[in-house]
Order: sequence, then C-alpha cells, then structure tokens
Amino acid sequence: RVFWRDIHAVTGLWISFFVLFLLISGLPWAKSWGGLLKEVRQIGVTQTVRQDWTTGRSSELADRKLMNTSAADMADNGEHAEHTGHAGHNHEGGMAKPKNDYSALDHMIATVQPLNLPPPVRISPPSKKSPDWTARSDVQNRPLRVNLTLDADTGAVKSTKTFADKPLLDRLIGYGIAIHEGQLFGWFNQALGVFTALGLLLMIVSSVVLWWRRRSPGTLGAPNPNQAVSKFAYGLIAIMVTLGVLLPFLGITMIIVLLTERLVLRRIPAASNFLGLRAC
Repeated sequence: RVFWRDIHAVTGLWISFFVLFLLISGLPWAKSWGGLLKEVRQIGVTQTVRQDWTTGRSSELADRKLMNTSAADMADNGEHAEHTGHAGHNHEGGMAKPKNDYSALDHMIATVQPLNLPPPVRISPPSKKSPDWTARSDVQNRPLRVNLTLDADTGAVKSTKTFADKPLLDRLIGYGIAIHEGQLFGWFNQALGVFTALGLLLMIVSSVVLWWRRRSPGTLGAPNPNQAVSKFAYGLIAIMVTLGVLLPFLGITMIIVLLTERLVLRRIPAASNFLGLRAC
C-alpha cells in the first residue's frame, strides 16, 4: 500500500505542472474562454482583430464560410441586395453567375514557391475574409507561420506578416498552442506530452489499486459521512467551485452529479449503502 501511495503522490507532484499547462493552453479553443479572449483582444483596438484559432465547431464553420465566399459571390449578393424590394423588377432567367478567375494562380505559385514557407502553404483567392490573394503557412509550429498578401495581377508580395507582428496576447497563445500540440520543441516537446499522458495513466492505475485495497467488501469505499469534515475538505470544495465557475461545462457536470446524488441515489437504499451516502 505504501508503494502505490508513493507512486501516486510522486507522479502527481511531477506531472501537475504539465497537466495544468495543457489545461490552460487548451482554453483558447473552448467556446467560452475563446470568446472571452476574443473580446479582450478587441480592447483598445479600432478595427476587428482576427484570431489565428477557432473556438468550437460554429467558429470553424464561420471561418470556412468567409474563406469560401468568393469576390464574385460578394458582388452578386451586393447586386441582389440593391434590387431587393423593387416591385416589378424583371430578372432574366437562366443567367449564369460570373465564375471565379483562377488564372492568376500561376503567378501566385511562382512568387510563393521560392520563398520556402513552412509547409503546408495555403494560397487563397479573394474572398469575403480577404479582398486580395493570400498565401499562408499553416505549419503547426505557429511561431514559424507567415501570411502574405499578393497582387492579383502580377503575384508580387504586397505585404508580409510574421508571428512577431502579432499582438502580445496572440503570441503568448500561439506559443501555448504550439507546445500543447507538441510542435514547438520538436521531439522533446512530444516526449513531454507522452510523459504527461503516461503519468496520468499511472496515477489512475495507482488510485484504483489504493481504492481496491482499502475499501470494505461490498461497498464503494467512500469516506464515512458521519466523520468530522477535515479542514482540507473545505479547501477542496473551494477549488471545485472555482473550477466550476472558470470551466462552465465542468461546473454543469458537477451540478448534475450533485443533484443526481441528492434526489435519486440517496432515495435508493442499495445505492445509498454502496456509495456510503446518508439516506434521506
């Protein structure tokens, strides 16, 4: 028992920092925290700031829609909106919409290829997201990313934006995401991720072993509810409440578990005895 207890405690001590970092660096992808960061980034900025990451499925779909709305579609939608509401307007049927002109793509490739941008590189025509041709490095190691704005006629580079040109908050988040994905430090970064994952797995296994050896036969092994509440329990409750507020989905889950215990499990004698709950 002492062996497994020490394994559990020492492993938890060593990987706690890495687990906490993974949790914090993953928050920008969350819908609630990602939306909050987007609002914070707009403070003191006159124009809309586009972030380099999505916050949930809806954000990703909206970003794709912007990229796939071509300049021709924008012009067509503008004309349609201009004529909306005019009674008796005669539309000619069967008129084909203007197609996108991708003939300039050869110029863009000729310009971008010698620059050796970190792959993969995405070359995009004018769209609702950007009125110009753009070339963007989508390498997972975000500090290496480069965004180019290209001239539609010649393919010449009109402007270049690197990771260093981003706001400080975006750079911090970019570093965090790159580490989270195991890309910033190469194989060593990935080794840290594997170490953290194996540490979590070892903690789970050791906790199950400790629980199994300490529990009474036929019961879950939960603490006796009649025992005096330890001062550490209040600290744990405070931490859980704080996490529930900061992580809404976690908070909702804990509330559901609490209500299930109070309203359902305590009223079932077999479940109440097994879980060590006070009967209602």
